[in-house]
Amino acid sequence: MKQLEKNPQSEVKIRFPDCDPFNHLNNSKYIDYFLNAREDHLSSFYQFDIAKLAKEKGLAWFVTLNQIAYFSPASTMETVVIQTRLVSHSQKELLLEASMWNNEKTILKSVLWTKFMHFNLAIR
Repeated sequence: MKQLEKNPQSEVKIRFPDCDPFNHLNNSKYIDYFLNAREDHLSSFYQFDIAKLAKEKGLAWFVTLNQIAYFSPASTMETVVIQTRLVSHSQKELLLEASMWNNEKTILKSVLWTKFMHFNLAIR
């Protein structure tokens, strides 16, 4: 049986439109980068398509809480590494941890903890 990657990671380039006048990634954009990376990780590492699951089975998760810590700025056109992992889960909730590092993984830039609540779109 194939061992699943517990801490998938990918490289992402910080884009100019997502940055503030100081060429740092805007605080609110960190969450976008983290959640986009997690969606990519689910697809590429686990062959799990959350959009397909919502469309075909009516199952989805929505964010109930974000907590983020900023340690070092991410700058325009910098390549960063985003790592995600599932910290805990139950029938109703998931807790995701995501971290952003410089390309060499020597400087931690930010950490996000997000709680998701399970929701059945088919039951209204």
